[in-house]
Amino acid sequence: MHRSILALLAALALGAPPPSLGDTASDDVVRQVTEELRLRDGQEPTDEALVTALNAETGALYKKGKYAEAEQVARIALDRGERVLEAEHPETLSSLNNLASLHMAQGRYQEAEPLFRRVLDTRERVLGADHPRTLISLNNLALLYATQGRYGEAELLYRRALDTRERVLGTEHPDTLSSLNNLAGLYYGQGRYGEAEPLYRRVLSASERVLGTEHPQTLTSLDNLAFLCRASNSRRAFIQYR
Repeated sequence: MHRSILALLAALALGAPPPSLGDTASDDVVRQVTEELRLRDGQEPTDEALVTALNAETGALYKKGKYAEAEQVARIALDRGERVLEAEHPETLSSLNNLASLHMAQGRYQEAEPLFRRVLDTRERVLGADHPRTLISLNNLALLYATQGRYGEAELLYRRALDTRERVLGTEHPDTLSSLNNLAGLYYGQGRYGEAEPLYRRVLSASERVLGTEHPQTLTSLDNLAFLCRASNSRRAFIQYR
């Protein structure tokens, strides 16, 4: 992110106007990002391109753990998206999802849940229950539930995502294997090792077959199974499998 944008965000956090600029800090952030897009692309950015850029800035700050700054940008992106793109536009929903994810990362679960639900409900209505983005929203809400220890609710959503991906994408598609891994991880987190192990083995077997034994996803699957076997005292079973 450009240094001047970080300065504007600092001013926004303090509730004071940034130095040498007359409008609100949020408007100045939009203006700064607009200028950067104009310089990069050599043309005036569209409203969609602007919100997309703000969403990208949110993601970059999130990955750096700068949650306060990321939340400010997410709110600016969401406000802009709702005003110029409409509430059901994909980029507006991405802004809403980003804000929910930031709340969850900071342990603000009660604030995150209605936002995740709103994104899921809208995507189901607009895109359909089987759309990839809808399933991502389903997994996000499931993760929120799991994080709070609401395992029964999380399991229902993880199973729904898994069943849909198996039906639409096939049993060995990477997204299907991700859903399978999520369900296995949920069982593992509850100490339900007997239910988690066959799922982890299925993920590992499919990953080795489809991606190869040295692929990062395969190695992650191998690690997951190793952790499970260690936790469940099934070291012998793991050594025999490996």
